[in-house]
Amino acid sequence: GATASPTLRPIVRAALSGDVKSARALALAQTLITGERVQTKTLAGEIVRKRNLKAVASVQVAVDAGCRSIALLFGALHMRDMRSLLEKEFDIQAAVETRWDTAWNISLAEGAAARAEMVLPLAALALLAIDAGDWLD
Repeated sequence: GATASPTLRPIVRAALSGDVKSARALALAQTLITGERVQTKTLAGEIVRKRNLKAVASVQVAVDAGCRSIALLFGALHMRDMRSLLEKEFDIQAAVETRWDTAWNISLAEGAAARAEMVLPLAALALLAIDAGDWLD
């Protein structure tokens, strides 16, 4: 079966402790990480691929017009498809050295983890109690 996302627990902790800002940031980060992979057979994925084809065609027009330096800006969901299109279409050299910079750091609010650790078992117990009502006459 499917495995839970590694960010699920921190998202639940943040949400249960009332730290909505961190929960939203973690959810966005998860979307950026998995978004491209899960769009393989979706309408949104098809739109991204069509946009990428148009962008690469525009780069070709610029190259044909004699431009030697071209910048192409695109979002994270375009990355994998765009890279393969550009590598196929143009003689692009991979970077020799990769350098990663931290875009942002998501920290749970002070004490959020402790509050969530207390709330989660209570929420699970409440859910079990509600579900148990189905078995009572």
